[in-house]
Amino acid sequence: MIEPANTTAGRVLNDSSAFRDALRLRIYVAARERLAGVTVRQGSVTGTVSLPPTGTERQLRAAKRRVEIERADSNGTAIRATLENVTVRSRVEDRVHSETTIAPTVVVATPVLAAHERVEAYQQRLDAGITKPGLSQRLTAKLYALAWARGYAQYGGAPIDNVISNQHVGVAANGALLELQRATIGHSDPRGRRTLAVAASRTAANDLTAATGRRRSILRSPGRPSAPGSPRRLSAPTGSGRSTRVRKRRLP
Repeated sequence: MIEPANTTAGRVLNDSSAFRDALRLRIYVAARERLAGVTVRQGSVTGTVSLPPTGTERQLRAAKRRVEIERADSNGTAIRATLENVTVRSRVEDRVHSETTIAPTVVVATPVLAAHERVEAYQQRLDAGITKPGLSQRLTAKLYALAWARGYAQYGGAPIDNVISNQHVGVAANGALLELQRATIGHSDPRGRRTLAVAASRTAANDLTAATGRRRSILRSPGRPSAPGSPRRLSAPTGSGRSTRVRKRRLP
């Protein structure tokens, strides 16, 4: 459930609790369908169990209010559901003999509520500003540390042209996103981890290539390189005022 649809059932859901409202309606509709087939006969007495219909928007709103759901344990692996206004009716031939309403409670092993709460918290932290815990804070911390480290290295003479590139931002952003997933949901996307590892390796390789390429350009002698086998002029020691031409000799 992402957001309510513009339908009869969708208009019954509250924007602030759309997931829980939809879950309550699903429980009600499923319970009503199951109870419709429950019939007990003993002699001339017939017993049935039923719930009111859900054909209109008003009936759907009433049905939603008849279902209460909550966590049944501390780790969120089960939910407790209470269904109100279940009618138990007994008939003798075609006459109603007795009628009463009950509110049964059941515990179902499912982590649906816990999973929804974690996903909801994850979405809130994705949208959180810099002053609140979330993606913005994590990404800012990563980029701050990276900028200081590479900036100091550049200041110290390291061959770094771009302190923070788009590749660095992308790796940092995806790393912060996966960390946020682990912190809120309990685990991160395996495909995302593999993709991040590849992107980080490529970024590191590009940084290394740029650095070594710049070093080669620094160490390379200025001017046009000599052809293989051509004479080279070597400077004489300072103060001699002379130069020596060295030629390649052939061996006998």
